[in-house]
Amino acid sequence: MREASGLPSARRPRHNRMIKPSLRPGISHRNFPGCAIILDIDRDRYWQVSEQVGATLDRVAQGEGRMLAPGEIAHVESLGLITYVDADSAPAPAIDLPDPTRSAAECDAPRTRFCPAEAAEVALLTLTARWLVRRRPLRQLLEDVVCRRDHALGSADPVALAQRFGRYRRLVPLTSLCLPDTLAFLRFAARRGARANMVFGVEAWPFAAHCWAQAGECVLNDALDHARSFAPIRVL
Repeated sequence: MREASGLPSARRPRHNRMIKPSLRPGISHRNFPGCAIILDIDRDRYWQVSEQVGATLDRVAQGEGRMLAPGEIAHVESLGLITYVDADSAPAPAIDLPDPTRSAAECDAPRTRFCPAEAAEVALLTLTARWLVRRRPLRQLLEDVVCRRDHALGSADPVALAQRFGRYRRLVPLTSLCLPDTLAFLRFAARRGARANMVFGVEAWPFAAHCWAQAGECVLNDALDHARSFAPIRVL
């Protein structure tokens, strides 16, 4: 991947109110030796920038943007990575998700009777998620994930639901794809009142990206070692 160029820059407000630079909504980053990876939800893409850009974004995210040199701010502004907000505004709190230590797919699952209705539901959710990924912006898909989770008020066990979903998903003759499969599972879980997070992860050398569902320390729809091979870049 190459460092992006020619992207629209943030417009600095022209008034006397105190402002500060802030990461543009939809921008996440993860630093690696020699580079940083950007996830841009609005453009539905990952891209690679320099290690220095990653360090600058760290300081912006920590509220230290006003102490950066003008050239540093001008560079990330030209890349379309920042915006300007009121100086006294607080950033949205980050979701503090622990590192995973187990996987629902690798835990013993209780024996349950085959449910044709749930099998059909999983198949329909899997097909629908693939259709939505092709036709809707990523931001809209993720907003739907958060909205459904916020309305999931039951006490269903997400681990047990993940095991049930995985059992029926294996019957669907489609290759596994992390984004639509995770979206399908999260909708399946939310319908039953279970809350879970969606995690996006990346690796820089060579570049790779992945996503999965997680509840606490448990990966819900992936093998533990596979999920842990990616560094989280965004958690919903």
